[in-house]
Amino acid sequence: MRLHRTLMLSLSIVALAACQKSEETAPAEPVAEAAPEAVSAGEAMPEQEPSPEEMSAADPMRDFAWTLSEDAASVDARANIYLAGQASAPADDPDLGLLPAAIELGAATTIQFPVVEGLLGCAGGAPVDGPDGGQCVSPSSDITAKNGYSGSKSSNRSLFLVGVFPVAPDPAKEVEAGVAPETDTETRIAPKPNQVFLIGDGKTADGQLQTFVKPEGASTLYLGFADAGGFYGEPGAYEDNVGYLRYTHTLDPK
Repeated sequence: MRLHRTLMLSLSIVALAACQKSEETAPAEPVAEAAPEAVSAGEAMPEQEPSPEEMSAADPMRDFAWTLSEDAASVDARANIYLAGQASAPADDPDLGLLPAAIELGAATTIQFPVVEGLLGCAGGAPVDGPDGGQCVSPSSDITAKNGYSGSKSSNRSLFLVGVFPVAPDPAKEVEAGVAPETDTETRIAPKPNQVFLIGDGKTADGQLQTFVKPEGASTLYLGFADAGGFYGEPGAYEDNVGYLRYTHTLDPK
C-alpha cells in the first residue's frame, strides 16, 4: 500500500511538470490593436492645418516683405474712391467695391506719405503691382466722373493709389479730370476740390517725398482706386481686385 501511494505521487508530479512545460512553449495569441475612437455626432472633428496653397489663397499678401506692422493704416484694392463721404458701400452690388480709407485733416493744410507699400492685382489675378500701379488688363486708364468727383486718366498705368478732397461734391458740376503723369516729377501737388489725383507711393521717380496741398474747404482726404471694366468708362469692376496697401502719413510736415 505504501509503495502504491509513492508511485501515484510520482506520476502526479510528472504530469504537472509536463502541463507547465506545455503552457510555456505554446505561442502567445496576438493582442488586437485598439480601434480608433469614433467621433460622436455632436463632437467637432479635429482641425487640420491649411496647406500653403490654401493660406496663399486666403491672404495673397502673406509672403510680402512688409516694413509696417499689421496695425498700420491700410487701403484695400477694392476701395472705391467714388464712394468718398458715403456712410456705407452698396450691399447689393459688390462690383462697386468698398468704402475708401479716410484721413481727417483738422487744421492741417498739407500731407505727406513717408511709406506706402504693398501689392495690387485686378481681374482676380495675383497682386504684382505696387502703389504706383501697373498695366493690369490695360496699359492705360480713363475712368469717367461719378458722384460729383472727377474722372481719372493715365496714358501708361492702371490701378494706382489715388486721393480726393471732397468739398460739397455735386454730380451736376463738372470737375476737371485728374491726369496721372507718365513720370512722377512734381514734389508739391495741389489738386482741386473733388478732383481725383494720383498719390501712388507718395514719392517722385527719384525718391523725393511729395507734398499734397489741401484745397480750401476740405476737411478729409480719402484714399482708394479708380476702376472700371477694362479701366475705361463708368466706375465699377472692383469686386475682383486683389491685395492691399499699408501706409503712414504726416500732417503739415516741417
